[in-house]
Amino acid sequence: MARNTLLVVGTDAPARLAAAAWLEAHPRDAEVLVVGRGWEMCDDLVRAATSATGARFGTVRLTLDRLAVRLGTPALSRNRRTPATAPR
Repeated sequence: MARNTLLVVGTDAPARLAAAAWLEAHPRDAEVLVVGRGWEMCDDLVRAATSATGARFGTVRLTLDRLAVRLGTPALSRNRRTPATAPR
């Protein structure tokens, strides 16, 4: 399976348009991870990408703190630890 990764750092219009174009280039049922500073930012990006192509599924939207919890919880669990903050 080939991986196509794009890292966009910035909130200016050209960066958002590049991210939306990248998302549009994926099939509507592709598994895609969108990580943003906040839920609204992730939602805006996905909305921009689906305005022309229609609904998507397989898109996971996370904030950085929730991604960290998801990635770190298995290791913490193996060591009988818990995250300092629980996911909502």
